[in-house]
Amino acid sequence: MAGIFFVTGCDQGEGGQEAERRQFAKVNQEETPELAEYMQHIRRYTHKLSLSIKERNSDLADFYMHELQASALAVKQDVPGYEGYDIAYFTELMFDPAVDTLRTSLSTRNWKLIEEDLDNLVNSCNTCHNATGHEFINVTSGMEKNPYNQVFKPEE
Repeated sequence: MAGIFFVTGCDQGEGGQEAERRQFAKVNQEETPELAEYMQHIRRYTHKLSLSIKERNSDLADFYMHELQASALAVKQDVPGYEGYDIAYFTELMFDPAVDTLRTSLSTRNWKLIEEDLDNLVNSCNTCHNATGHEFINVTSGMEKNPYNQVFKPEE
């Protein structure tokens, strides 16, 4: 079981909250799940979401949007801190707002807007990678490639 502890004080202010966040991120590394295992689910669902959007398949896009959100929640719950970084905080700060915006635009069926919001979602991933010293991980939407044995076009 991973050990997490909080440092609290009477008057935390902004500096105290930041110290608490840093302390929260210090999870026992030996017992913390491998973050890459969780990120691969986010990558796969983002890619499948991208292919669904490319094919204008709103039902499939909604499905993968749900799976993507569930995967992000699992990261926040299971790997809130990793290698000294507050992963839950970065997810809430960068990824979640982009997901919420894309979820909203999916309901409009305005595909140009949806594609722009998808790009913003992918950019939020790269921004987080940069912020956590993993700038060498640069992801794309992957719309041009379909390695899955799955059809993404909606049935006519």
